[in-house]
Amino acid sequence: MKKAVVILAMFCAAGFAQNKTVTIGQQTWMAENLNIEVPGSKCYNDNSQNCGAFGKLYSWDMAKIACPAGSHLPSDAEWRELIALSGTSWKLRAKTGWNPAKLDDNNVSRNINGTDDYGFAAIPAGVFTQNGFSRALDFGYWYTSTEINAETARVYYIGGSSDAVSSQDVSKQSVYASVRCLIDNTPPAPVVVAPPAPVVAPPAPVVASAPEIVVPEPAATQWQPSQSAPEQQSIPTNIATGSESSSGGWVKPVVSIGLAVAGLGAIAYGVLQDKEVANAIDRRSLSDAEDAEKKRNIGYIAGGVLLASGITIFFVF
Repeated sequence: MKKAVVILAMFCAAGFAQNKTVTIGQQTWMAENLNIEVPGSKCYNDNSQNCGAFGKLYSWDMAKIACPAGSHLPSDAEWRELIALSGTSWKLRAKTGWNPAKLDDNNVSRNINGTDDYGFAAIPAGVFTQNGFSRALDFGYWYTSTEINAETARVYYIGGSSDAVSSQDVSKQSVYASVRCLIDNTPPAPVVVAPPAPVVAPPAPVVASAPEIVVPEPAATQWQPSQSAPEQQSIPTNIATGSESSSGGWVKPVVSIGLAVAGLGAIAYGVLQDKEVANAIDRRSLSDAEDAEKKRNIGYIAGGVLLASGITIFFVF
């Protein structure tokens, strides 16, 4: 399997250099159907000359890995972005190559070539199903990366005299369709995550310095011979020497509130990351989902610890 993937990568790198591209709005598309050999891919009517004219036809599994490095199989949403900009299939169709003898609903021959306003040059390469090859010169079908369920995936198609670009869910294994790769030059819209509220350190408590206590010296008494010896005055021993401090009654609420605010901010950060997990899963980006899940858990755990600490300090200490 690894050897097959390496060989396929070599084919893709060679094919990418040969494909023309066109920028439409914010997207850069290949301007022709992919014609890279993938084991099992088909040329219309099994004629190699048709691959030169229409490109290869791929099953969905082949289409997912066929685009060269630096490009990818576009999703349903990326096709809808192209359709919203063009508005009609005529602007995407090539100017030549569509069946000139196609009849409209009134059985009147109508030219179904397009105006190719953007250089997308959609061509009617047809399709392969369990019933064989069909619809060349009248319809073009292109796979998306969007999987509907285990059996089906979505294609977009242009055909006949309709001005619509329509979608259809088809068998991933039995239906072979064309591929248009989208160049990886349009970054996804950034996900803005609000940072957690900063943790504000409480101000250092102000401790009043203890007043200096001065022990007075006993007054000197001059002793006279006719007097009895003066009694020795003792220094009082019950004078307080401890320090006085402010009550600090405002410090505890400030610390508690600061920790609680920081905790709530961390929890809010966790909630935002939880939403990003869901968004990443929708985008089928496992690495982004795992990264967001780690950040979510950190936010919840840190928020819970900080909030609990604030409550404990307020009510216990």
